[in-house]
Amino acid sequence: KYLLTPAEIEAERKLEVMRQERIRIAEEKDRVVRDNNKRARRRGGGAFLVDHVKRKLREAVALIQEDGSGREGTNSALRADQYTRYDYNKQLGDIPHGGDTLYVNVIVKQSVRVIERELERLARQRWSSSSYEHHHAIKSSSYSKEFQSMRAFAQRNVIKLASLALSTDFTPRRICIQMSNDFYRLLPMELAKRGVMVDTEIEYRVGAFFVLGVNIKSIDWTKLIAHTHQAEVSRQERLILHLPKMSHQQSDRHSDTSISSSSSHGLYRAHIFPTKSEAISKSLSALYYLNWIISVPLCYICYFFLYSNTNIFIITSVTDDIFRYVEQRGMEMDMQVKQSNDQTAFMLSGLRELRAEERRLHEYRRREKVVEVTPELERLLGPLVKEDITNDEVYGGTPPENLTNICLDMQVPVGYLRLRRALLHQDSRFMNDAVMRDGAKYEKISIGEWSNHADEIGLVQARDMAMEQAVGASQEISYVMPKSIFVKANKAFEKSTIIAYNDDCFVLRNRTRTPEVPYGEYFCTWTQLVVMRDGRNCCRMVCSSEAEFVDGRRPMVARQIESGIRRGTTEYFLLFGQTVCRHA
Repeated sequence: KYLLTPAEIEAERKLEVMRQERIRIAEEKDRVVRDNNKRARRRGGGAFLVDHVKRKLREAVALIQEDGSGREGTNSALRADQYTRYDYNKQLGDIPHGGDTLYVNVIVKQSVRVIERELERLARQRWSSSSYEHHHAIKSSSYSKEFQSMRAFAQRNVIKLASLALSTDFTPRRICIQMSNDFYRLLPMELAKRGVMVDTEIEYRVGAFFVLGVNIKSIDWTKLIAHTHQAEVSRQERLILHLPKMSHQQSDRHSDTSISSSSSHGLYRAHIFPTKSEAISKSLSALYYLNWIISVPLCYICYFFLYSNTNIFIITSVTDDIFRYVEQRGMEMDMQVKQSNDQTAFMLSGLRELRAEERRLHEYRRREKVVEVTPELERLLGPLVKEDITNDEVYGGTPPENLTNICLDMQVPVGYLRLRRALLHQDSRFMNDAVMRDGAKYEKISIGEWSNHADEIGLVQARDMAMEQAVGASQEISYVMPKSIFVKANKAFEKSTIIAYNDDCFVLRNRTRTPEVPYGEYFCTWTQLVVMRDGRNCCRMVCSSEAEFVDGRRPMVARQIESGIRRGTTEYFLLFGQTVCRHA
């Protein structure tokens, strides 16, 4: 207390007075409620029951309107939709638009993690282990075990119903409304920490797409320099801490993988030349060691010549914090910052892609309702294998460890040997025609042969020696991915390597490079597919993914890159699983 300033001591005193006042008001409210209840009981039980039900309904509505943190008294203005508030508040004006206005374009993607996190929150509120142990102290008796099983069964049914309700409620369109209001609220707060004052406005929102307009009003260069320096130091410390672990993981993965000459040139170029935003960040960090009399005028001079690049850097500097917030909420998104002269063309192109994607989704759902198993579909996956039908064993070994992000874990109604032949044998057209061409809409697909035992890998009956030597075999794959809203059509180079291979389990690990996408020379994507025998004419697939950055050097948009990889690989593996089930 003795270290506080007089102003802080006065603030502490006022807070204490306010706390005592709130306690007094709460006690007075409780006393009034008790008196009203007594009078209602004297007047008659029916009126009291109606009042009790009304009060419970009001409490339920208030509970539903609370935010996820469970705090009461949240400002209602934060919960209001900022995009539609002009309908009832005409005196609010729009931000001025000009050549200096920046536009943050965001498209929200569906993520099952939103539903999973909401289910976890509901489960913690409804079935707290601490409260259960408090009210039920008999756990060792047979009656308690029976009750536990009945209780677990009831919980599973309630969770299923909640999952259906949440999956209906948490659509990309609804999540977009919440995220656009979060952006409107969080972006000025995060930039204010860096000394940048901005005006923001939700300019446009349709479906899962919204645009946030940003005008930078003023910049406190001293504060921005200090914050940028702190961020650069933290980035270097993280790099030093993760270097030993990263080098160990890369040595394990690259033991059977070699980098081509074209790829190594891209990685060398990324190591030598930073991006524009990184160059500005390092320059501001270097100015931290100069006196403000020198650093601030230098900033004004450089800002005059690098006006647009500096503004984009300022918005990009909060990308990491925004994506961290989005990940905590279990959401996925794509984001891109555009200047005013590029926004119109970009927005029209994005809306065109959104409409085309909706038409493709509608057509896909229509075809799914009338899909029939034709001889052509059966030929792509191959005929049934007798051993798959008669063998009811389940793989009991330990497969290789999954990568960071588990994208898919599902059981498919296809025999293990049949699926292994369809995915690995050189004569199979399943991956080329069914998955890549018809499903993912890839073009110019090229799948090379396996580096060794190409004629025996994937066969139903394979020699034991061939299975042992198949581990480590690799093949080169290339294809052109279709354009999306934020990324143009680009070519991908993939190297697939067999990590494990036997009669009950096989593992494919792929390293994919996309040098034509933004920041494509700074990272590569690792994916892993584990297929295990799971009983009669069934197998289990576990798909995972992970991002790897060049030399472990994470760019400023690292979280955005990781989010894109996580979302893209999940969508691909979901498509892959659906295709396998449809052709089964």
